[in-house]
Amino acid sequence: MADTYRNVRVAGANDNIYKDECLYSFDNPESENGLYICMSTFRGVGKAHLERHCRNNPGKNVFLHILRRRKPVPIDANVEPTKITKLAIGIEGGFDVNQSNRFIFEEKYAIYIHPDVTIPYPDEVSQLPEFVKNSADAIIAADSAFLKEERSLMNATWNGEIRRITKHSQTLEQLVNGRKIPPSGWQCDQCDLKENLWLNLTDGAILCGRKFFDGTGGNNHAAEHYYRTKYPLAVKLG
Repeated sequence: MADTYRNVRVAGANDNIYKDECLYSFDNPESENGLYICMSTFRGVGKAHLERHCRNNPGKNVFLHILRRRKPVPIDANVEPTKITKLAIGIEGGFDVNQSNRFIFEEKYAIYIHPDVTIPYPDEVSQLPEFVKNSADAIIAADSAFLKEERSLMNATWNGEIRRITKHSQTLEQLVNGRKIPPSGWQCDQCDLKENLWLNLTDGAILCGRKFFDGTGGNNHAAEHYYRTKYPLAVKLG
């Protein structure tokens, strides 16, 4: 049995753990079947793609299964929200992430060995080697890769620090074409969509975003506009 876990690793400080969404689909821990985190690569995989992942990564077939369900939190009308005085996150006067939560999350875990072994965790930890337990605990405790990136970018932006400068901003052409952008009420210039809109910074065109494989999203008009004009920069409206 020990050979089963030969590729299991304990995540370190420099490892990114992708436990928000499946690598191949939109499955996440709140999906019907939850999300499976490979305990070797730390990539999230939906149930329908487990076979594919194991085929592409021989020997890496041990997963931490995360099943998350949300429950609403009653709002206490007698508690006054903290006043926000600074555009920052997690510091005095800034945005309190915990205060904004309107749900609590309940998570259930299991160690899943593809194709057919499930060990409830931590209910049956006696069946597991110590390093496998350490790997599972590290995955559970770690911030996801997406959350780490989001916090880094938001704090950098809101505190006035510029982390990334695109080369296109240095030579951006802005056409004097009389286009004026209203503060609200936007609609795609080429269809009737009013959400997922992008403003091109060269000519002021407002166009919808990419179309996803499941039919959601936009109609791809912003991307088509770029391919046609090569105007490089756009910002999300909303």
